[in-house]
Amino acid sequence: MQQNKRDFSVIKRRILQYLELKGITKYAFYRDTGTTNGVLSQPNGISEENLLRFLSYYNDVNPIWLLTGEGEILLTKTPKFRDNINAPKVVPQNVPIRKLQNLGTNPEYPKGEETFEENVADVTVDKVFKLRTDRLIDRQQIPIYDMEAVAGLVPLFADQYSQSIVEVMETTLIPKCDGGLRIVGDSMYPLLKSGDIVFYKQVHDIMHSIIWGEMYLISFDIDGDEHVSVKYLQKSDTPDHIVLVSYNEHHKPMEIHINRIRALAFIKASLRLNSLK
Repeated sequence: MQQNKRDFSVIKRRILQYLELKGITKYAFYRDTGTTNGVLSQPNGISEENLLRFLSYYNDVNPIWLLTGEGEILLTKTPKFRDNINAPKVVPQNVPIRKLQNLGTNPEYPKGEETFEENVADVTVDKVFKLRTDRLIDRQQIPIYDMEAVAGLVPLFADQYSQSIVEVMETTLIPKCDGGLRIVGDSMYPLLKSGDIVFYKQVHDIMHSIIWGEMYLISFDIDGDEHVSVKYLQKSDTPDHIVLVSYNEHHKPMEIHINRIRALAFIKASLRLNSLK
């Protein structure tokens, strides 16, 4: 048992070496992978779950080097076995998988045909809300859910693969996401319209991982009822409170206690269907 701890401590040091090489802070590592804060600083081993989180998010690291110290730190070419590392565990057979080939006019990404295979005549990823630490991955399959069909963000995040998946989008063009939701309402209009799809990544450590001023998918409690919305999060002058800010000027900012947040996810990108065949 002692030998295993020592081996895993070596892996922690290699993870830190990789982060230093890539210019990634520990804070960014904890935030992006959902790993508990402080794990890399603890003088013990690293769990299999956290190791998989690291390998899943940073897919350019050489796993052979990570485990044995042999070879280069970075992969020169992503191996095939990693292609589906971000795919849903269970994709029902009757759920269509569509390939997104275009990001519209966004200059940060390559262009292609503006089609969702043959089913959509004009599709663009309208916005990509990309952090400096975000990295594109070779391929990911993102399950898409209907906001009106899911029971709420809490059950969705707890067991998303048991929820009703509308379709699965396969893409290489946006940062890693946990899923997508069709939104309703006009609080973020005209940046987002009702019916747009937002792609999100769940925030696990709500108390310490909020990036003020960024856009989030948030579930919060009002008199025992769950309210789900897309908002900018601003820091409040009142201790332990946050301010929910809409893009639509007709919606006034709302201040809530941070303990009323049930679930939170960072918005990575949005997609708008302009016309259908």
